[in-house]
Amino acid sequence: MGRPDLLALAKQGDESAIATLINIASQKHGLTATVSRNGSCLHVVLVSAQVPEQYPCIRLIYDGMQRLGSPYIDCVRVYGRQSDRYWHNWTIKLNLREPLSSHLSPTETLIAATTASPESIQIEMQPSAVTSDRKPKVIQTKYRKKQQQKQLLRLLGCIGWVLIATGGYLVGAQLNSQEARNSKKPSRNTPSSLVAKKPPASKKPKVKELRKSAESLEGFSALEPISRNPDTAITIKAVGDMVPGTKLSRKRTQNIGNDIIFKGVKPYLQGADILFGNFESTLTNYTKSPKDTKRERVHAFRTPPEYAKLLKDTGFDVLSVANNHSLDYSLVGFADTIKNIEKAGMKYVGKKNQILYLNVKNITVAFIGFSHSDFHNSINDLPAAKALVEEAKKTAEIVVISVHGGAEGIDAARVKNKQEIFYGENRGNMVLFARSMVDYGADLILGHGPHVVRSVEVYKGKLIAYSLGNFVGDGALSTKGVLSNSLILNVQLSKEGNFVAGNIIPVYLNSQGIPQPDNKLRSVEMLRSLTKKDFPNTPITINEKGEISKE
Repeated sequence: MGRPDLLALAKQGDESAIATLINIASQKHGLTATVSRNGSCLHVVLVSAQVPEQYPCIRLIYDGMQRLGSPYIDCVRVYGRQSDRYWHNWTIKLNLREPLSSHLSPTETLIAATTASPESIQIEMQPSAVTSDRKPKVIQTKYRKKQQQKQLLRLLGCIGWVLIATGGYLVGAQLNSQEARNSKKPSRNTPSSLVAKKPPASKKPKVKELRKSAESLEGFSALEPISRNPDTAITIKAVGDMVPGTKLSRKRTQNIGNDIIFKGVKPYLQGADILFGNFESTLTNYTKSPKDTKRERVHAFRTPPEYAKLLKDTGFDVLSVANNHSLDYSLVGFADTIKNIEKAGMKYVGKKNQILYLNVKNITVAFIGFSHSDFHNSINDLPAAKALVEEAKKTAEIVVISVHGGAEGIDAARVKNKQEIFYGENRGNMVLFARSMVDYGADLILGHGPHVVRSVEVYKGKLIAYSLGNFVGDGALSTKGVLSNSLILNVQLSKEGNFVAGNIIPVYLNSQGIPQPDNKLRSVEMLRSLTKKDFPNTPITINEKGEISKE
């Protein structure tokens, strides 16, 4: 494939072509890029031996995409990662319709303002005079290498990787060569002096070789965006039980600011068409609970209403209120919770007989919420559940079921095809319910409530997640043992609602119940093990990185 063809593909938003162009410009300098695309948003992962410098990398990608001018790409999320680390060191989302300065901190904006434009840059290639005949010894330290990379990336960002790649010139290939050091200082009035002379044909990198090299790069980690399958119509990210800012415990984050709750995981909650979570508290200032909280194991959760904005700002689109804590502060608290969710700009699901309809990319998606309580749609009333699913299917192409059921705790991690009784309550048969929902026409089952991660299966082409575990405890939920293992489930669905692909983004709750990225991949290992035990014949594979694929 010729470079004009490669550029044409890149302008059409082809992630492989864009990755090749970026790597042509940067790969020789220890920086490699992998690219995926989710709709109009591009995900670019930059990896190097040292932590990639954030500002130069941002400039590199932003300027290059501006020069490319693809009408199919509106935003780019850039990730920087040191090669020997599993997690990203930093990430930033760039809106290509906005100036670069709007994405930068005041310090970075000052750097950007003082960075020379392509027309005014002069590259000093002539070394200063040395009186001795001995050549000065250059000590290559990590700091020096880091500074060289930083300077190089700023230069590449200024002139654009598209210009470098399509013109066939590799500026950096000449910067440190003896020929470059002996050349004359370029003229201020000659912009072409920015690029070095074209290297000999034998040294010219071939697109095919670069593409092959890019394909051989280390695969995406569990936190990096998975490649979008051509059959994918929508993507959904889902998390389990959240009890942020509860008044139950003095351990809550009021002393350190509520913005800390999602800070560690917020970047990984982005990028999907829908972000779902189970809100297992109330958003109310009403203080009278019908529960006798003085009794052992009796809890009433109440979250300040202003936390609704925090949830919205974090990226949540849909919250389930069908759980055993939605009535902790009676009908008043339940009504306040719904009101505050809607006021913040989110949707709720979980009222009895309610079907929530969303339009996503011209596809109608329905959500229905269930719990083991008769106050909500009940997991134990299959005829009523069937009627709701069939009604939703009349309008929606995809039907998503949120279900709060099953026993709780460390001993409840295994999925069993039987009724689960917990402290005298009939918490339902999760297997019977979930599979029945699929039989009735549902496409995705999102389970929560056991406060522990459970296995997943694909039944008749539909994904069933039996429990997503805890996601935010904030001092109210136990983080003992495996109860601290958490995850973000990322699912790709076809237009027919069939499971296409997915991945588990591993999360770990600290002692305070605050979610953090987990580079030990505990929830991935746990879910792989449980799935093999509970559903050994399910037609999916979960690899060690948490990627879920159909067999």
